[in-house]
Amino acid sequence: MLISGVSSTGALVWILLLTSLLRLVDLTGVPNGFHADEVSIGYDTYSMLKTGRNQYGEFLLPDLSETTTSCSFAS
Repeated sequence: MLISGVSSTGALVWILLLTSLLRLVDLTGVPNGFHADEVSIGYDTYSMLKTGRNQYGEFLLPDLSETTTSCSFAS
């Protein structure tokens, strides 16, 4: 399909170049680090792989009741 004389392959290449340029600009500064929740999840995973316990010493799987939500539907 031609759009103003540009083939779809050419348009795709231009889109990829533009998005790559926008993504790679200031890549070292943004994001400027990790958030505490990301680090905590990563450390828990590492600790569980190495010792079988999370960062609080709990065995294997954490209690998911704090992070899950329940849904109820009115009948």
